[in-house]
Amino acid sequence: MLSNILANMNIKGKEVEKRVSVLSGGEKAKVSLAKILTSDSNFLILDEPTNFLDIVSIEAVQKMIKNYMGTVLLVTHDRRLIDSVATHILLVEDKKIVQFEGNYSQYLESKRQKDFKESNEQLLLKMKLAQLDSQLAFCKDEKEKEKLEEQYWSLKEKLK
Repeated sequence: MLSNILANMNIKGKEVEKRVSVLSGGEKAKVSLAKILTSDSNFLILDEPTNFLDIVSIEAVQKMIKNYMGTVLLVTHDRRLIDSVATHILLVEDKKIVQFEGNYSQYLESKRQKDFKESNEQLLLKMKLAQLDSQLAFCKDEKEKEKLEEQYWSLKEKLK
């Protein structure tokens, strides 16, 4: 089974029979990943597992992670890998940990929609402030003016 996995990672033929000590750095990384992903462990932490791998090997690693029966904590900047294998995302934003259920593309889409909604809400608040400002400019009744100013400052606070 390991030889099939190594073959999927472009380590074939006589290369499989070589001692690990004579393999190149990239080949050693492939062998290590193959061993880790086929182990009996139920929890793995992988830090940038696709660094320095060729496309064929990256695809093999993606497939192994998808088929892995345990939990994988993946630390990577490889967005394709995240999209391919992630079911949950943990990000550090503004010194806080943000948790999202889904892959990275889904997270970006969710964030885009949230930002769009927030910008629309901000625009509506600004329009309401402009309307109140105009009403205040022409208001003669002191009690009405007090109410308008209270509304104005309340909305102004929400804009911050």
